[in-house]
Amino acid sequence: MDIEFHYHMTYLIAARAGFTPDEAALVAYSCQYVDDNIHTLVIDDQSDALRYENYFSQTYDITKAKDELLRVYCLFHFMPGDPQSPDAYRTDGLMHWLNTTPGSQNAVDMLDMALATGDPYRIGVACHVFADTYAHQNFIGYRNTFNSLKNPFSPLTPNIGHAEAMHDPDLPGNVWEDPRLLAPQVANKTRFLDAARALFMRLAAHRSSQTPPGELADAAETLCLDLGAAIGGRDPGNTHVASRLGRYKALAHTLEYGGEPLPDYDPKAWFSAAVRAEVHGLPDDWFTWVPTLLKDSYRWKHPKTYRTSHWFRFQEAIKNHQHDISVMLKERNLKGLSLPGW
Repeated sequence: MDIEFHYHMTYLIAARAGFTPDEAALVAYSCQYVDDNIHTLVIDDQSDALRYENYFSQTYDITKAKDELLRVYCLFHFMPGDPQSPDAYRTDGLMHWLNTTPGSQNAVDMLDMALATGDPYRIGVACHVFADTYAHQNFIGYRNTFNSLKNPFSPLTPNIGHAEAMHDPDLPGNVWEDPRLLAPQVANKTRFLDAARALFMRLAAHRSSQTPPGELADAAETLCLDLGAAIGGRDPGNTHVASRLGRYKALAHTLEYGGEPLPDYDPKAWFSAAVRAEVHGLPDDWFTWVPTLLKDSYRWKHPKTYRTSHWFRFQEAIKNHQHDISVMLKERNLKGLSLPGW
């Protein structure tokens, strides 16, 4: 999924589930920032008291070590699920313990674990992973021919995640073919609305524990009707994205979705508010993986209060998610497997 679901729709889902607009904004920013947090940086590396190193949650550089990719992809984008799920039935009959399946027990337990912390940053991270189990279903976060669509470009594309499908699984208005499946035609809108419904039910049940399940189910269907109308019809070229964004923003103004403007997303906002860069030579662009000859160094802008910054709290949520979900998966899908990096 791209920013349309991970930020805009996640904000609307959280607001409809009972989160305040400010809380929904934190959850949505954290959800999307999982995709934009692509570097490990060291802050104040000359100070024992202030030194801090984060952990990245996405990488687009396939030249990195395979075990490093595996950890990032499985933990944050391709949650291993139920290899025997009917959603995973293939024409070749293959199964894989790392296969991503929609709304799996692992995904539900991960989201409930995050909700139990009450930490909006951790909840946002979990929302990202949970939603991706729908968009990324039937792919694994590992280099394996299980991912291959066996198209003419297969020999040129690394079999990691949905690399061969490119952006096809991530665009809400797209309809595409997955020839591995018994039912090969994939309508992303259906998958996205399934993800929205399931995510809303978990968030709303946590926020409104006394609300009868029937009322939550009715609210979920209303949500899906609203989001379905906002997504609109087929858009294979993703040319109508601006219109969709306008409809998401219009929903945010209604009382059912918080009644406040949906904030614009700036991927550098949290980092820039917390950290200042000391440029050496040409400035590094920490939002890309393009190297420069001399590396910049980084310092906390507010050394006494940096632990309260959004960027620090998000990075701590990433570390806690990584630890807890690694432990969970080692006792489940990874049990008995010998994989690099685990």
